[in-house]
Amino acid sequence: MFKRYGGRHSVRNVDKRKRGKRDVLSYEDVPLEEYNDERTQISKDAVKRILIIAAVLVVTGLIIFAVANRDALSPDKLGHWFKYDVLGSSDDGFPAEIIGSNVSIGNFKCDGDISYVSDTAFASISSTGNEIGYNQHSFSSPVMETAADKVIIYNLGGNGYVVGTKDKLKDIKDTDNYVITADINSRGDYCVVTQTDGYLSKLHVFNSEGEKIYAYSFADYYINSVSLNPNGTGCVACGVAGDNGSLLGIETAYGF
Repeated sequence: MFKRYGGRHSVRNVDKRKRGKRDVLSYEDVPLEEYNDERTQISKDAVKRILIIAAVLVVTGLIIFAVANRDALSPDKLGHWFKYDVLGSSDDGFPAEIIGSNVSIGNFKCDGDISYVSDTAFASISSTGNEIGYNQHSFSSPVMETAADKVIIYNLGGNGYVVGTKDKLKDIKDTDNYVITADINSRGDYCVVTQTDGYLSKLHVFNSEGEKIYAYSFADYYINSVSLNPNGTGCVACGVAGDNGSLLGIETAYGF
């Protein structure tokens, strides 16, 4: 009997010695109070640094947004937004103020949206009175033509024109001679008629990328109106000519 118990006792001792030699213990072998002490603690300094970095990123993002949208954040536009959108002066955004002191006849278009060019700016308003686009200009005699969402504005009797869409105009393009008239189609192709040396007027036609695709000089006619077809393959130019002191009107179609 003693030997049998002694044998069992020695087996248990061997098992304990084997367990003591294990290099890695599972979490089941760690006492609960010791396991709780092993949880990672984030220091207060680390939390503070994280909050500072997050605040810097937010402020930087706001500064970049303000610089990129500085035109929309002008005092006049902010005042307009607060008056009509925040205070709700009308149910649908109207009345909307005209930017600038005057708008010439022909520079006000309504085709669902409202577009106009004043003596200082081009603006476009949706049918609900919300602003679509706003761009300032420096033309002394601006004239606007639109087709769908495409826009061309030229300086009548001066140098320069600008093309774009109702929400944003591109950079102003300078011309060597005075601009007489211009037009644009719904694809963004456009044409400009200018005075030119040696001729009475000259027609310049460009694609939507601003690349010149055609030009024609008029030796006998002063072109005062032009209309570009929808696919940019031709246009109709209207002008005047003289005959023995009399003023004659002409209408000529040109393909290219």
